Amino acid sequence: MRRIEQLIPYSKEHHHALLLVWKIRQGMSKQIPMERIAGYVSFFYQTNLLQHFMEEERFIFPLVADDHPLKIKALKDHLSLRMLAALIEHNFELEINLDAFATLLNDHIRFEERELYAYMQSNLSEDQIQKITKLSANEKTDFDSKWGDHYWKKEITA
Repeated sequence: MRRIEQLIPYSKEHHHALLLVWKIRQGMSKQIPMERIAGYVSFFYQTNLLQHFMEEERFIFPLVADDHPLKIKALKDHLSLRMLAALIEHNFELEINLDAFATLLNDHIRFEERELYAYMQSNLSEDQIQKITKLSANEKTDFDSKWGDHYWKKEITA
């Protein structure tokens, strides 16, 4: 489904979050120390995902009824991802929590793109759509230049 203009910046951020999922999976498959992966996840969460969640909760989710199952699921997912990010930041059971974070983040993004955003595009009025804004204008694509450890690019050594 083609995205309405107001949701495109959010969808672009979803793409970057899916790359985070890939980087977590790459690191785990290459047996990179969990602390290195966790460091990048915490960095990415603090510099991108947290702001993304707050903006969705402020500008997008209020346009859907509080008791709507899609909104309830989206908010529950955000809460679960915040809790997992906190556990990762504190280096708690990293392998389990990194795997859970990657799985939930992937599933959450797919859910928002395929179900929540699709529902909104089909059911919101033009007035409601015009209320969707983006504070951060997060066109950030240089995450990796601000993080020197590109563990996901490392070759597997025997």
